[in-house]
Amino acid sequence: MRKVKVPAALLETLHGHREAMTLEGSVKNWSPEQRQLLFPTPAGRIMLHGHFYENVWQPLLAKAGLPHRKYHATRHSFATWMLDEGADVRWVQAQLGHATIAQTVDTYAHLDTARHAAGVEALTRYLTPLGGSGRRISERAT
Repeated sequence: MRKVKVPAALLETLHGHREAMTLEGSVKNWSPEQRQLLFPTPAGRIMLHGHFYENVWQPLLAKAGLPHRKYHATRHSFATWMLDEGADVRWVQAQLGHATIAQTVDTYAHLDTARHAAGVEALTRYLTPLGGSGRRISERAT
């Protein structure tokens, strides 16, 4: 089992869903084990990948008007968004459950290109003369 951080709004939604599943389980006389499932099938069983893909994922994409994509792509979206927002790569590694930091870096290293390019562009501030003073920002700091 792995624990991952999620936004508070998602946690609130999941708690509400859990309550709905508890109520459904009591109405349908599900066993205590079945009532523990967060995303059961309508019959109260563990949802297998094929059932999820055909009855949940594909209809969800269609309703959202999105093109087909594998569910696994959500993992990559999560990691990409976190790294783009500046999350530490070691934290993302732990969230994804990668065995090594190298696995995470090898998979997502290309994302840093834009950030590094922006950093290089930011150097322009230190190399460009200020107004009419002729002094560079780097000279001002000394």
